[in-house]
Amino acid sequence: MPKVTRWFSWKIFFLSLFLPIFSPLSWAATLNVPQGYATVQAAIDAAQSGDTVHVTAGTYNGDIVLNKSGITLEGENRASILNGTGNNPVILCQNLSQPTVIRGFKVTGGTAGIRCLGTVSQLTIDNNLIDQNKDNQNGHGVLLEVGASAVISNNTLQSSARGVQGLGSNSVQILKNQITNCRGSFGGGIVLGGGTAQIIGNSLAACWDGAINLNGLIDAFVASNRIQNNGGWGNAGGVNIGNSIVRFRNNLVFNNGSDHGDSAGLDAFLSTLELINNIFYSNNISSAGRDGDALSLSGVNLTAKNNIIASNASGSAEETVVFRGTGTQDFSYNDVWGNGGNNQMKGIVMGSGNIQLDPLFVDTTNWHLKLNSPCVNAGDPGPAFNDLDGTRNDMGIDGGPYGTLVDQDQDGLSDFRESQLGTDPTKPDTDNDRVLDGEEVDLYGTDPKKADTDGDGASDGTEIEVGTNPLDPTFQAAVFTLHGSTYLKAAGL
Repeated sequence: MPKVTRWFSWKIFFLSLFLPIFSPLSWAATLNVPQGYATVQAAIDAAQSGDTVHVTAGTYNGDIVLNKSGITLEGENRASILNGTGNNPVILCQNLSQPTVIRGFKVTGGTAGIRCLGTVSQLTIDNNLIDQNKDNQNGHGVLLEVGASAVISNNTLQSSARGVQGLGSNSVQILKNQITNCRGSFGGGIVLGGGTAQIIGNSLAACWDGAINLNGLIDAFVASNRIQNNGGWGNAGGVNIGNSIVRFRNNLVFNNGSDHGDSAGLDAFLSTLELINNIFYSNNISSAGRDGDALSLSGVNLTAKNNIIASNASGSAEETVVFRGTGTQDFSYNDVWGNGGNNQMKGIVMGSGNIQLDPLFVDTTNWHLKLNSPCVNAGDPGPAFNDLDGTRNDMGIDGGPYGTLVDQDQDGLSDFRESQLGTDPTKPDTDNDRVLDGEEVDLYGTDPKKADTDGDGASDGTEIEVGTNPLDPTFQAAVFTLHGSTYLKAAGL
């Protein structure tokens, strides 16, 4: 056994008194791989609730079973690579009843990157690269079985058949992920088959048979997503909705295609659908004789307000929006402009406030409106639709109470909040201290424009990493390791 110095034996008492001020989990251990444990699985097996399994950068071969509730499985900023055998999920989560976290890994080489079985609640999957699990025709980035509760945030999911799939009734939040090149049949990006969902702030591109596919959801809130350059055969390349209740707000649906589908942008049937403050732009069905390039709606109870529907199927004779079967309609205060077939609207009853004018975007990168746009202050005048500044609704993705969700640099702060704070809306870490602007403002209380908030010579990112207080210049810490576990020692003890 390594010698325990007298320094540690008497000063650990003072450490026990001091650290709880800063963390309710101050006695939780950090189990280091490979320094303290040879394999990731060995560290998981030894961990207790509240512990962190920290995996140093490197490649670790083999599949993992995560069946310990309440632990954090942590890699080093995606440089810790979990490489599966190709026959099973790389990480199989089972029977997790307490908050459990997986973050900071590259997860590759499995039939799924992460699969959840049995009772799985309060699971967070954050800041991982989940790549090439099986292949882009058969495999999953994240697969949730019936009854899972999960937050999937800030990940890159790519090159599997489906990025995120939920089988049956689940409760899931899918937030600020990059989902690309997921090309399975019947949906590639996000595929959910029941339960409830919040799908907010994601970017979905180069997916096949639908970037987002929702069927049987009792409540889905889909907001501030960028859904662009996706394709499909029979399905819309953008969004497919069936037998669901969906609130679809402030989304960009751009340049999606379909071959033999009823729509390229959004296809919905037998659903209650609220379309508010979205942009449907340059979506196109390639097959002759098909219709509904922007929207195809069958048996839907529809509320569509404050949307910009422009330049879809430009130059063709196809309808822009098609409404079939029974259902209620409120199609008002939308801009329908420059679409093929002379803006044909089949089956749509046009309500009040609709216009047919060039929306005058600043550009087709950020999709903000010029000050002289006819869509400014032209949305529904009802107070419930007002912009955040209290003025009348602007049509398009920046308008309305959820316009504040637009976050082009994906740092956790909306573009509107960044304009108020003076941070850079195109740069996720304005002061280069290795902490996202949103985390500085909402989590740590540090200054996102100042790399060293408390002026003690250590950047905010460094202090957060080692566990000192980035708001207190008198508190500094050193790090020491004992028996493979990492502890903090306050300076002067």
